[in-house]
Amino acid sequence: RSPATDSVRDELEKVEHLLEQVLYYARSSAVSSDYVIRTCSLDALVKQTVQKHRHAFISAHVHLDCGPLDEQVAVDPKWLMFILGQLLTNSIKYRTGSDPRIRIESIRYKNSVALHVIDNGSGIPETDLNRVFEKGFTGENGRMNGKSTGMGLYLAHKLCEKLGFNLVIDSKYGVGTTASMIIPQRNPYE
Repeated sequence: RSPATDSVRDELEKVEHLLEQVLYYARSSAVSSDYVIRTCSLDALVKQTVQKHRHAFISAHVHLDCGPLDEQVAVDPKWLMFILGQLLTNSIKYRTGSDPRIRIESIRYKNSVALHVIDNGSGIPETDLNRVFEKGFTGENGRMNGKSTGMGLYLAHKLCEKLGFNLVIDSKYGVGTTASMIIPQRNPYE
């Protein structure tokens, strides 16, 4: 290991992430033929997703805090982990300050489970908030960052819709963002 190999690994992970986005985009119009709903541990899915993105957390010096995640949800694990990965990637990309933090937690409601990804990053300007799910929209933060494709939240939202989830973004510019994936409670055999 050296700084050079760490840098190469980081760049390869970025390429892998972008390639994964392209592949999910290509499959997104026919998602119904490529998913299998089953009951899964939300804690296990979050841990697998975080493990996959661990180098990005380490390189960006982002502190991760996982709250209660002891819910069982009826989901396609592969698709949920991809969507969660998009949300985590955005939180890491738009981190600010000397103590960047991300918290992942779940809350059970009567007919759903909400999975929240909460960060203390740059936040989204109010004028951009209603456009974050538009294909190719990068907004003010994306133009300043220069690494945005405008596809992450678009894909996450589109896939959530296909799976019957709801994706909600709440943000305050300069304070942080909360992305909430609302997963309905359902029978995995329906």
